Amino acid sequence: TCALPISLVGDSNMHVRLSVAAGIHEVMIILGKERGLKYVKDLVVTLLSDEVDEVRVKAVSHINEILANLQVSHEESRTAAYNELFPLIVKMFGHLRSRWRPTWELLNSAASFGQYFGWELLVESLVPILFQLMSSGAYPARIKAGQVLCHYLRHIKSSYIRAELVYKLIHEFARGKSHSQRVVFIHICTAVLDTHSRVFFKNNFMNALLELVKDKVPNVRLLLTGMMPRLKSILRLPRDANFLDRLNEVMQTLRNDSDRDVADKANTVTAIMKGMEVKTDNVALGSSESPEDIVDVQREAEEKALLDGEDKNSRRHLEIGRASCRER
Repeated sequence: TCALPISLVGDSNMHVRLSVAAGIHEVMIILGKERGLKYVKDLVVTLLSDEVDEVRVKAVSHINEILANLQVSHEESRTAAYNELFPLIVKMFGHLRSRWRPTWELLNSAASFGQYFGWELLVESLVPILFQLMSSGAYPARIKAGQVLCHYLRHIKSSYIRAELVYKLIHEFARGKSHSQRVVFIHICTAVLDTHSRVFFKNNFMNALLELVKDKVPNVRLLLTGMMPRLKSILRLPRDANFLDRLNEVMQTLRNDSDRDVADKANTVTAIMKGMEVKTDNVALGSSESPEDIVDVQREAEEKALLDGEDKNSRRHLEIGRASCRER
């Protein structure tokens, strides 16, 4: 059944291999997961190892469909297949480094990798690449890498690793030497607001973001100014009274900015913010809550569940350790 694609994958003509790479995921869909794993997985490995960049790029462009069609019921077979493909996928980031569009597309796929690979593996092997791309990749790839990292941050179960990543983001980007790193940090803050609870953002990113009001580069201050209405929208009184005072101080500084574009933008934003009402904490869920409020409550509950689950695992390991000590 698969003799034809097997022979074509090894064809000496690059254009033939390119055509196979473009449609190999469709072959897997037709065959089904079990037969796809048996007959096609090795072909994918061959294509991702091809000596020609274009063939590898074409094969990896459908990597999510390929991975989804390797989700067989037998756990050992599934894990073995993913473990064989993962190093080749990681290596692709190096091959694509000078080509921003395929890099962006692979990053877009990487946002779903948590469905197929363990978070520990992603943190160990892929997160360092995300940081590299955020620092020195093409601008669209920098922003996309930051978005993927925020998605990972949302699902990583270890509070220690999450705290470590937040620390790295603040010290290497919010306080980075290059203004382009600080620009990336502002986009990261937007991504965090899109994926995490307001409490998480305020506890971990708000202060570092507002510090950029002192940035020497006008474009950084301009981007910060544009974010101010969204920052006000996540505040709740009386809990965030201090943050509200801080936002007002930052806006006053921006209105008096020495750069005309920043000052003009701040005046426009001030008019918008004056029309925004800060909600109170004591509004009952389901009464006048917006859809955004309901989503935020769900996110905060999920983040708390992650911490609770980690605490239970820690207590379990502690009990096992104590039991082992008693046996000795």
